[in-house]
Amino acid sequence: MPKHKSLLQTHQVRAAGRLRACSHNKAHQIKKGEYVLEVRVGMGWQGYCRACAQAMFEQARRELDSSGAQAV
Repeated sequence: MPKHKSLLQTHQVRAAGRLRACSHNKAHQIKKGEYVLEVRVGMGWQGYCRACAQAMFEQARRELDSSGAQAV
């Protein structure tokens, strides 16, 4: 399984416009209307389901905590 992308870059949360697969785990489906985390990758966007997005947020928090950044 690929490692999670860093959230320390451009991202947005929005409702999916169509059925799509999660970019981290293709077995996870994101149905139309469900929230999807979109992360900017090059000129495009990659979408992640809620379960994978939660893990990405936790990883980003650990990275921020380990770098000595202050919580907001």
